[in-house]
Amino acid sequence: MPKTAVGLQIRADRAEAARVKGGWKGAVVERVWDARLDPEHPAAGIAALGLPADPVVTGLPADRVFPRRVQLAFTDRNRIAQAAPLEAEETLPLPLEDLVWDTVVLGRTGSGSRCLVVAAPADAVADRVDLAAQSGLRLEAVEPEPLALAGLVRAAGLVPAWVCHLEPDRVQLVAVGPGDDLGFSCLPGGGADPDVLDQVALGLEATGLGEEAPLYLSGPLARETDPEAWAARLGRPVERLPLPAGVQVADPEARASWPDWAVALGHGLREVWRPARIGANLLQGPFAPADRGAAWKGPAIRAAVYAAVLLALWGGAVAMEIAHRKAQYDALRAAVRERFHEVLPEVTNVVSEVDQMAARVEELENRARSLGSLVDREISPLRLLRDISARIPKEIEVELRDFVVEENRVRLEGVTVSFDAIDKIKADLAEHPRFTEVAVSDAKTLGGKDKVLFKLTLSLGKKG
Repeated sequence: MPKTAVGLQIRADRAEAARVKGGWKGAVVERVWDARLDPEHPAAGIAALGLPADPVVTGLPADRVFPRRVQLAFTDRNRIAQAAPLEAEETLPLPLEDLVWDTVVLGRTGSGSRCLVVAAPADAVADRVDLAAQSGLRLEAVEPEPLALAGLVRAAGLVPAWVCHLEPDRVQLVAVGPGDDLGFSCLPGGGADPDVLDQVALGLEATGLGEEAPLYLSGPLARETDPEAWAARLGRPVERLPLPAGVQVADPEARASWPDWAVALGHGLREVWRPARIGANLLQGPFAPADRGAAWKGPAIRAAVYAAVLLALWGGAVAMEIAHRKAQYDALRAAVRERFHEVLPEVTNVVSEVDQMAARVEELENRARSLGSLVDREISPLRLLRDISARIPKEIEVELRDFVVEENRVRLEGVTVSFDAIDKIKADLAEHPRFTEVAVSDAKTLGGKDKVLFKLTLSLGKKG
């Protein structure tokens, strides 16, 4: 089921929000909000936006976040989370007890990991948490705004690149390098200051992305900025930040205002589209949700993974066993079919080899028992036929059509001239010493009145 989330950027006098729905191949921006805020009562203005009851991601600008790069001699993520802030502590402007932080692993070194520690004053995070609660929002994450912009650049496949987010009261500069490398800073002054280009030029020189890396403009002042003039001054390609190819905007008016709300989109995509997620969340320590980091959670997840692996292995073994047994069954059935045709080549309609073979064997056994019984009684089928013919009166016209000798009986079928003739034949055959009982099993006229079809059953035995 597609997931939805709301990205929310809160500035001193303005709020921008974007509701996004994510999927396997991208995301859709369903709605964008933009409203002025009363700096004295920002919660009322945010509540008035009428945001849906989706998870909300908001952030802190670059001037409220302290990024620090550290290198560690190990790669275990649990150890990194514990050791990285201690490694960065000496360069942070506040003691760790006054900060909240999270760590982003940038990559591996020959013997360990390169990490980015992002820390923020605890009171700044508390302000965001309180503001969300007063506005009736379900806060999912507090993300550094530069990382939301970096996520957009990566999702769009624009790496390596710079992003310059221009706002009236601040300029955020983000460097997104190859691999997982990234960095950011907040430049002095605002986006409308006359010397903003000089400040951006100094910021670009501070990193080693190279002159070929383009600069993308975003923020509420991006559409008022001349990219060609910036490119001439900075000596590198400059253009407005494009939307990632996998992101669609449903509202044409919102599409026309892009990239004003780039930070809000980056926050929202973090929750619904993995390519745009960098991973830092400042809801840590006292601000972490109650169920995060519970003692049972990690072991439970590992146990579930192990159970799934074992179940998959068991299922694979069962499937292999079934396939092996089926191959054996198919080979055995082919052998049975081949032998059946060797023994009974006259049978063309094969339904069940075993049942049809059993029926034929039973038929042959019955015949053998019949012949054996006749031999034991010292009487042959030919002698029986001769005795029966002799017993039928000569004056009665009889045509025998069938003569079957079984183990304990003889079955006759024939045609005569009348029902009285049948009674006479029955009476004469009943006097034979070998027939203990003679019964008419069927009698009916055949065509005209002078032909009667009859069937007699003669039970074999000795009288007296």
